[in-house]
Amino acid sequence: MLDSLEGRAKKRKDIVTFSAADLHAARCAVVLVHYNSARDALACLRALNALTARPACVIIADNASRP
Repeated sequence: MLDSLEGRAKKRKDIVTFSAADLHAARCAVVLVHYNSARDALACLRALNALTARPACVIIADNASRP
């Protein structure tokens, strides 16, 4: 079956490829939405801090927590 497909595949223009060097340079942001759970939010922040490749930024959104 694969032999019959050889040469028929078209290169898709909507697919982006990355090299290993690109992946090491990739940066991401984290959005932490939290609601009434400071303990869970702190645990998440500690876990993010322990990552080898840390996010470029962390945004914390409080979803109308109550005191």
